Amino acid sequence: VASDGICDDAIVSYENVFVRDNIKLNLLSDIDKVTIGGKVNFYADVLSGEPIAYIWKVDGEVIAVTEENELLEYPKAPSVYTVEATDSVCFHSEASKEIDVDLPTAFTPTAVDDMNDWFMKGFKVEIFNRYGQLIFTGDDGWDGMTFGSMADPGVYFYSVVLKNGKTMKGTIELVKLY
Repeated sequence: VASDGICDDAIVSYENVFVRDNIKLNLLSDIDKVTIGGKVNFYADVLSGEPIAYIWKVDGEVIAVTEENELLEYPKAPSVYTVEATDSVCFHSEASKEIDVDLPTAFTPTAVDDMNDWFMKGFKVEIFNRYGQLIFTGDDGWDGMTFGSMADPGVYFYSVVLKNGKTMKGTIELVKLY
């Protein structure tokens, strides 16, 4: 006899009843800290149960729903990644992992290899010279240009607003490749 508490009780089967284990899982990653733009491989390690779907979240917002227990991500800010596993009987479980980020320490604008040409492309940045003077501000990273010409090689100070609204400050080295 089975009841859902709403409808009338009913005999649903005279067969054997199978009991499934509740889902238990851990969320693993290949690294705990990544340079922005770098990749992190996540793996939902299922300890018990039989999940059929995985709901992947970053800071509480759903980013993917998959049948696979692996996810490749490119964090843009320190974030909490969560995976929720569900099965066909309404059991679910979730696990979380915090990923921290570093900002790049050097870049090579207008290099001949078309790699590493921007500092924090897609982010709001402010760049200061060694005297603390603001020499660049923009909403799409820094390409090494200041006042219409390429900045000299050297170390500059920055303030970057990450995608989560947090501001990070530090130094960036502009390297010229000839």
